[in-house]
Amino acid sequence: MQGYLDRISKLVGQVHLYRMDDNNQLVPLFERSKDWDYMKPDFVTNGAPPRRYVLMRRTDEVSSWRMVEFPGCCAFCISTGVYVNTAFRKRGVNRIANELRQWIAREFGYTALICTDVETNIPERKTLQANGWKDVLRVTNRRTQRVVNLSVKEL
Repeated sequence: MQGYLDRISKLVGQVHLYRMDDNNQLVPLFERSKDWDYMKPDFVTNGAPPRRYVLMRRTDEVSSWRMVEFPGCCAFCISTGVYVNTAFRKRGVNRIANELRQWIAREFGYTALICTDVETNIPERKTLQANGWKDVLRVTNRRTQRVVNLSVKEL
């Protein structure tokens, strides 16, 4: 995991990965010691990934996302709510964070990641294509009239 954080740090300055706990407090997920890197034991919450992750640079949120197990099928993890702070966009942060999300899902034993995105979100569309996601369904949302893609990445 540290390799992904190092790559993002080269783009925006030193970042750290946190999970949001039940009290909306940031809890560090990764610590670096002099000799080795390790994930803290609380990285795992009830055998599933934390629901919300936040990448921070000092006091600035660089990026955040949520990951949840697909209801009724533990083969799939849903990546949702992906956000990159406007101050850090167009630097490749989301491309690397997308790779990090895949790594996290693999570590928790998921077979595939699922996500949706609107057709007009060109940066996210490019990120998904660059990271090998496959569009499996394209629909027009009856409620919003926006074109939405359902994409899958086999892990």
